[in-house]
Amino acid sequence: LLRRRPADYVLAALAGPVLLYAVELLFHPMSADVSEMFQRFASSSAMFGAAALCAMRARRSKDDRAAWYMLALGLALWGGGCAYYAIFLWNLEAPPIPSIADALWVAFYLPTYASLVLFMRRRSASTSRVVWLDALVGGLGIGGAGAAIAFQSVLEHAQGSTAETATDLFYPIGDLGLMGLVVAAITFTGWKRAGVWRWIAPAFALFSLCDSLYLMQIANGTYVSGGLLDLGWPASVLIVGIAAWKAEPRVRPGVRARPTFVLPIACGLAALGLLGFDHFDRTNLLALCLALASILVIVLRLCLTLRDHARLLAHSRHEAATDALTGLANRRQLKTDLAAHLEDLDPERPLLLTLFDLDGFKQ
Repeated sequence: LLRRRPADYVLAALAGPVLLYAVELLFHPMSADVSEMFQRFASSSAMFGAAALCAMRARRSKDDRAAWYMLALGLALWGGGCAYYAIFLWNLEAPPIPSIADALWVAFYLPTYASLVLFMRRRSASTSRVVWLDALVGGLGIGGAGAAIAFQSVLEHAQGSTAETATDLFYPIGDLGLMGLVVAAITFTGWKRAGVWRWIAPAFALFSLCDSLYLMQIANGTYVSGGLLDLGWPASVLIVGIAAWKAEPRVRPGVRARPTFVLPIACGLAALGLLGFDHFDRTNLLALCLALASILVIVLRLCLTLRDHARLLAHSRHEAATDALTGLANRRQLKTDLAAHLEDLDPERPLLLTLFDLDGFKQ
């Protein structure tokens, strides 16, 4: 037991409270005071534990060191915001917005975006332009759908000051960026080379979903503290901690990434449906712009695909009529040329076919 890695103990210290918190939310076996302590500090402790695991992974990682450090910084900032809220703002009837907690939560997005981009860039160095466009379609499509739901709900129920409204609107925009990066990463890597993305992608998808649902419930006045939704944030960072703890599987050099096209197609259809839905029930300008951009990228992707297919067809036809060793026209090209000349015979232009039989050609 003494030979186990320190990361094992950190993961155990992270997973234990999260599991106890899940038991409390499901079955309520704890006293009211203990339950309140879990509600106040579960998210911040989980964030700090996951940040510690990411920092430990960064120390022993060569290729993704910067990405892990940036992710650790982002989680620490979010955990600091949760801790500040739990200590100083928890018992206030009307917590100020924006506050120091909001500043830390907003700051979380920048290093987190940077870490996700670094993870994605190293795993997609040889990705074609078409796959880049597929990822962009997915990101814009999911962004448009999210803007039509979460952003629209916050926008319709905004009643505070300008600073409060701007702060409330920033979170759905930040979550849309997270979801867009997650969809883009899944499109880029597929599952052969996904590695750490198999854990990070669903973790941040869950994080963004819980954040969006929370904002919608706050805007509609239906949020109740101590529900299962509160478990979403600790559970998502627990998955990030597992990603930092696990060793990334090695991929054979000959294995090529197989990007998935299901998500871009689904997101493109969602963008098209959103444009149609807006004809009957108006939505916000951000959602419409994202949906329209998604459709435009699909058109660009189609143009590039048709051009690439035309080039591939021309190249295949050239290879089919050319000898690979000498570069001269082969028998298939000879038959094509003979047929073309025999169909257009002219007595004033005689056609001569000369056959050479070269003995000892190899010598």
